[in-house]
Amino acid sequence: VDLSDGAVVGAEALARWRHPRDGVLLPEAFLPLASQTGLMRPVAALVLDRALGACAHWWRRGHRIPVSVNLTADDLRDAGMSRRISQCLAQHGLPAQALRIEITEDLLLTEPAAAGQLLQSWRRAGIARFEFRLALAGQMARRGVRPRRGSAPCRRGGSAPGRPARWP
Repeated sequence: VDLSDGAVVGAEALARWRHPRDGVLLPEAFLPLASQTGLMRPVAALVLDRALGACAHWWRRGHRIPVSVNLTADDLRDAGMSRRISQCLAQHGLPAQALRIEITEDLLLTEPAAAGQLLQSWRRAGIARFEFRLALAGQMARRGVRPRRGSAPCRRGGSAPGRPARWP
């Protein structure tokens, strides 16, 4: 939501599992099991398909807002992910501008050269616009470093605090 005028400027796909007995489960309740059992790729494919299906519905009604989908470092290492993204966009009749891919900093921190090459190749191919959120506070906390009160992490692209940074 654009705070200056209240306009909807995008949506984010959030994975939830409607368990028949336990109700709605958040990702931390089921994604670790999906990861351990090799089901993360099917989960990512399902989320991408559902998100783009909803986005196509909005676009057909004149609401041209993009949808953001979170991908993991493993998704980005998947050689077939580019093809699946392109196919899913085509299946739903959407241009690349309808999709934003959000990634965590894991891959950027552990394999920056590989991540940069992959994201640049996707960008050149026009597959999607990339955004990444830097969770530096979380990284620092895991290393036992506490940020100073009132300090904000740096964001690539000079985005405002609390706003996603844009991949160049």
